[in-house]
Amino acid sequence: MRDTWEEHSAEALEGAREIGAQMGAAVEIGAQIGDAIADRLPDPYAAADRRGLDLRWMRLGVNIPALLIAVAAWWWRIGPAVAAAEAVRADGILAPVGWVLLVVLLLGVLMMLPLGSMLASAISAIVTQATSLLWAGLVRAWRTRYLGYLLRLVLAVIAWVVIIGIGRVAWRLIITWLTGV
Repeated sequence: MRDTWEEHSAEALEGAREIGAQMGAAVEIGAQIGDAIADRLPDPYAAADRRGLDLRWMRLGVNIPALLIAVAAWWWRIGPAVAAAEAVRADGILAPVGWVLLVVLLLGVLMMLPLGSMLASAISAIVTQATSLLWAGLVRAWRTRYLGYLLRLVLAVIAWVVIIGIGRVAWRLIITWLTGV
């Protein structure tokens, strides 16, 4: 068996390399054909752009569902939308920053202690690794079709929830200022 492998392995590897090169050439030719066809197709947004009606910049496919979800969550007092709005209403616009600052200050105090320095550096290393893995996963998911849409939708919902919370606080301040109550 070893003699057969030594005799035919070089031929098999060379054949696999040739097939790989042919596949690469076929993929490149297919890409060129696709680009040539795409260049010949008319722009589907040209008519709207000529009339000044091109609304792609608004990303309505993401913003309209996100706004509806955010308003529904606020209206029915569901989940993080209410928590974010209540935190902003009760403690101010920068209330969520306080929780992050609390964790950073706690790690700073731990680093001052003799044993805490090693503990804080270990926690820092774990947080750094977890953050880099999470970031790489999010970047990869953002580029996929459906999962990327869901991530964009979640980000837009969060943005709308914050905007609604700030608007609600501003509205109450305006009413209080106007009525004096």
